Amino acid sequence: MSINENGHYHPTALPVRAGIPNAHTANTTPTFLKNERIEPDDIAMVLFTSGTTGVPNGVQVTHKNLANILQTAPGDLSMRPGLRVGQILSIAFDMAAWEILGALSNGATLVIRGKSIQETAEKVDVLISTPSILASLDHTRYRQVKVAAVAGEPCPRSLADTWGAFCSFHNSCGPTETTIINTAE
Repeated sequence: MSINENGHYHPTALPVRAGIPNAHTANTTPTFLKNERIEPDDIAMVLFTSGTTGVPNGVQVTHKNLANILQTAPGDLSMRPGLRVGQILSIAFDMAAWEILGALSNGATLVIRGKSIQETAEKVDVLISTPSILASLDHTRYRQVKVAAVAGEPCPRSLADTWGAFCSFHNSCGPTETTIINTAE
């Protein structure tokens, strides 16, 4: 993924992965063409959510939507080489894509959780979490965190104030259908 001078996704430098359909054509037949290129509207991944229906739903996420959230502010959360991003969420949760792909596409180091969320949080500069998980952490132990972002459930003002006192804090929201989040403040 790359962004051109206008801040838009620019696909020309990327080769296509065989068999990935275009979101607008709904063509699911693998092409396996050697010289095909990835286009902004090609599907990059499928995120599964039960949404408000309670029924699993596969959301087709395009390259341009991923690039928009992962490589532009505020969704990039200032991730860059030299910063460590915690991967503390379950990989079954769509926000884990924000942690993983955000770190990797911006050159940051991804720190994968071991047995303890707390131990991982002590080693990172960027945390992406639900408000419930962030509230379970003793904020006084994590003063090295430079950026914290929450989504997935309502964020209490007191949590935002506590973490925002020592790091850049983003309260985000949005359904999976909008590529993880659609608002970050």
